Amino acid sequence: MRIIFFAAICSLSFASTAQEISIRDGDATPITIFGISFDAAPVNPECPLSGSPGILGYPDYKNPYFADGQVPCYVQIVRDAGKPLRDGSRINFVYPIGKDPELGRLSATISGGRLSYMQVDTRGIRTQSQDLSALTQKFGKPDYLAQPKVQNRMGASFETIEANWNLQSGVTVSYSSTTNSIDEGIVIIATQNGLAADRLRHETRMKELGGTTL
Repeated sequence: MRIIFFAAICSLSFASTAQEISIRDGDATPITIFGISFDAAPVNPECPLSGSPGILGYPDYKNPYFADGQVPCYVQIVRDAGKPLRDGSRINFVYPIGKDPELGRLSATISGGRLSYMQVDTRGIRTQSQDLSALTQKFGKPDYLAQPKVQNRMGASFETIEANWNLQSGVTVSYSSTTNSIDEGIVIIATQNGLAADRLRHETRMKELGGTTL
């Protein structure tokens, strides 16, 4: 049994995500996640910069909470704002008001000039049944499915969900309804190159911060 520490659970509404995720198991079918093409060169614009210095003198985004236009834009980490994307770049997609995905925030890592690693941060155990249902509707029955229990510091136990899909196109999809908190889950859609690129990005970032990797 895993022991996790978590914040208070908030009551949030959940809309069906089935129409938001478009992924088909087939070599010839394009893969899109919330309107963003997976394993393809990024085509969405960077979110507008404010024109004035932000944290530590780096450029600052005009509004990091919503996109000004009709299509999603992306933001980079503070020190990379306004710079060209490169291998290892991590970007977070920002959607126009009213069009934000209900499933959670979408981010991606660049590898070989492509969005070969995508991550969706979900809302934890309170939406895990709906999340699994939406993912199963798109991918079919998971190749792996488990419901491990986690425990908080007060001794309360919670049943969680872990699932994996191995698509014929060579793409792997993994879902865990909890991460460091019962209020936070994660979906990862990636190629093998994408997984390697994100791991390298994480290791490089940890070294820069003076930490260690798992």
